[in-house]
Amino acid sequence: KKRTYISIIKPIDLMLYPQTDVDVLNTLESEKKMLEEMQKMSRTNKPYHLVLIQLTNIPIINEKYGRDFGDLMMGEYLSKLRFKFIKDNKSLYRISGIKYGLIIKDKMKFDVLNRALVGTGELLTLSMKFGGVTQTIFPNLGISESPYGGKNTNQVYKEANDALLSTLRDSSQQSFAFYFEKK
Repeated sequence: KKRTYISIIKPIDLMLYPQTDVDVLNTLESEKKMLEEMQKMSRTNKPYHLVLIQLTNIPIINEKYGRDFGDLMMGEYLSKLRFKFIKDNKSLYRISGIKYGLIIKDKMKFDVLNRALVGTGELLTLSMKFGGVTQTIFPNLGISESPYGGKNTNQVYKEANDALLSTLRDSSQQSFAFYFEKK
């Protein structure tokens, strides 16, 4: 006359899109780690380029389709960016919600980026399709360099940020700016 209940516990994958790289957003290092890496490279006189990327239309995508979809788009965008320009996971950093830092250590990879931006400027603008929704991610880029002489890390970061801010102005015709061209 006793009731017995039998239950089964199964693990559930909470990700809505199991084949996506949304985890990329959660595993990116912080701005502090980016600055530490830049300082380390400056101390050893290794040249590098700092690319600040702001995904300008993500707030519009979030508003239209929801934040989960916007995160999915950012994750996919960052994985494609990582595949094209960097192979290691330690060169891409999250600065804020839609702003990222990319340290390019290889001169050849920077030359590819430079040629693509100066040529068509469309290399980093990616169109993605999920389900029935097709969206294009429009990044704005600010680029600075630290030559062999080694600039101050804060100066390199400020230069890249200034270049990025110049692209965000309404009067700007381009979505990218090289700080070292402003000399």
